[in-house]
Amino acid sequence: VAQMPPAAHHRQVHAGQPVLLRQAANAVYTAAELYQGAERAEVLAMAERMLRTAVKGSDPGKGRKDELHALCQFELANVLCRQKRFDQAAPLYRESVAGTADRGTKALRNRNLVECLKNLHSLAEARAVLEEIIRSNDANVGPWAKAELAKLGPSP
Repeated sequence: VAQMPPAAHHRQVHAGQPVLLRQAANAVYTAAELYQGAERAEVLAMAERMLRTAVKGSDPGKGRKDELHALCQFELANVLCRQKRFDQAAPLYRESVAGTADRGTKALRNRNLVECLKNLHSLAEARAVLEEIIRSNDANVGPWAKAELAKLGPSP
């Protein structure tokens, strides 16, 4: 009996389990800070592959929302930001915010979106998201949003 390569076995066993993939990827990418250079890039690439599979496996279908799918998108966006691929991360952050119902979770995810937008120099959109956070009256992220908006200054 021929053995399956480890990567193929991993995909076959875990492809239908986005919860496990998301958890494993989170553990992998949060540990990436311990590495540098090529090793760090390899760790982040591993997390990205797991999260892309989790996003695909948790997709509820067009027009439908799913909290797990939104969380997988958020985690993938976090990895892409760590890879400085902000242009790919921003749409995932937006979709993740749109896909969650909890106001506090929306505010926290919007905070990551703001940081991503600042890296893209999309300051007008960053201001708009900060104003949305402030309107949400979130006790955890609201004060940060007010301070951040003051740092960005008025719209040109």
